[in-house]
Amino acid sequence: MMARKSIPTHRSFFVSGALFWASVALAFFAWHSVYADPYGSPAHPLNAHHRYMLNHFAYTRLQRAQKLMKQKRYNVARRVLRGLLSFERYDKYPKALALEMIANTHIFQGNYPAAVPLLAEAVRTNGLPRAQEQDLLYNTAIAYANVHKPHAAIQMLNQYLAGRNRAKPLSRSKVMFLAQMHYQVGDYAGARRYSRQVIAAAQKRGRIPPQVAYEIILNSYVTQKNYIKSVGVLKKLVHYWPRQSTFWSALANTDLELNHRKQALSVLQIGYTRGLLTSPGDIENLVKLEIMNGNASQAGTLLQNMMADHRLPRTQSNLELLVSAWARAGNEAQLSRAIQEAAPGSKTGSLFLYEASICFRSANWPCVKHSVTAALRKGGLRGIGQDYLLEGTALIHMHQYQAAIPIFRKALKYKNSTTQANQWLKYLKYKATLEEARHGPAPTGKVVPHGTVHNRPS
Repeated sequence: MMARKSIPTHRSFFVSGALFWASVALAFFAWHSVYADPYGSPAHPLNAHHRYMLNHFAYTRLQRAQKLMKQKRYNVARRVLRGLLSFERYDKYPKALALEMIANTHIFQGNYPAAVPLLAEAVRTNGLPRAQEQDLLYNTAIAYANVHKPHAAIQMLNQYLAGRNRAKPLSRSKVMFLAQMHYQVGDYAGARRYSRQVIAAAQKRGRIPPQVAYEIILNSYVTQKNYIKSVGVLKKLVHYWPRQSTFWSALANTDLELNHRKQALSVLQIGYTRGLLTSPGDIENLVKLEIMNGNASQAGTLLQNMMADHRLPRTQSNLELLVSAWARAGNEAQLSRAIQEAAPGSKTGSLFLYEASICFRSANWPCVKHSVTAALRKGGLRGIGQDYLLEGTALIHMHQYQAAIPIFRKALKYKNSTTQANQWLKYLKYKATLEEARHGPAPTGKVVPHGTVHNRPS
């Protein structure tokens, strides 16, 4: 998201990329294990209702599987639990426990695709007490998120929210998970709502809100191209985390997107002063904005130093930007050096012509001749006839009259230079006649220069 107006910029935002962790770093959310301690026993039922009691066979199998899992013998634990499932086909409680434990063996091995269908089946059994059922729903949502199924995760989360005790507030990690999943399914309003809940709770406690909450809000606005509101969020990010260069970069580029150049320049200047501008695109933007703001000499010095320190590459675009800076600054000595470095790599001969115009102002005729010749050889020029006139004029001032004749004849081929070329050729003919009358015929192929030559024929 960066400026597309009059100055080309490098996109340094974190939408669909570097800053946003939209792929879900689910390690942030703790896995709520529900099988940790006794699953009940004949003597101590888990619930007063008989539905949640375990017979001795199920209890011993579950205890054995739990011990195997602690030993990380997951394959053996799965065999034990599958044996229990084949025996307990109709008792929902041990069946749900076994399914969830098998799923956990896969999760502990990082195999979420294998765990998801088992967790989903455990949910469908509807065989757990309310508290365990809530943990199962939340864990299943996390598993769905890990296999990139945010819609299914939202479905589990909605069931979780419907059954939870509303007197107890959700933890911050759960609210952030809700915000993240709503963002992934494209419910940006929902994502912002949950993120703001986290921010408000942190502010109420006098704490700095989590950065990720602001990032979700920011990215939802950027996705919707609401850059005005994006600026407000970025200012919060810069306020709370002033040492993170990406936020300064994003704020400047968002201002450029809104054509707020003065604000963008101010942000980039602060970032540069604090040593936070690390992106070549940001430094180039700073140089361009300094030039536009009338600080061309400062921009040229900055760009030249950045390339000298290898903080910016000496690319063709940067070399040409340096030419532009020194041209605006009117520093012809620096400008000439910049052109000499940039012109050979240019796609056209325009920079060589620029050099020729500088040499013309200082009456450096050999430089004019050399630069125009290089420009014509490079090609890609407009008004070529005028370029030939410039080359021919340089030759006349160098008293190379015979060499100027074919140059002016080339200029005759172009409408915008025909008249002047004819005048110069008439002048050269007159000059040759005058020289012959005074000194006799000149040697073949050479005109001996004599007397003062004027810039235009009289």
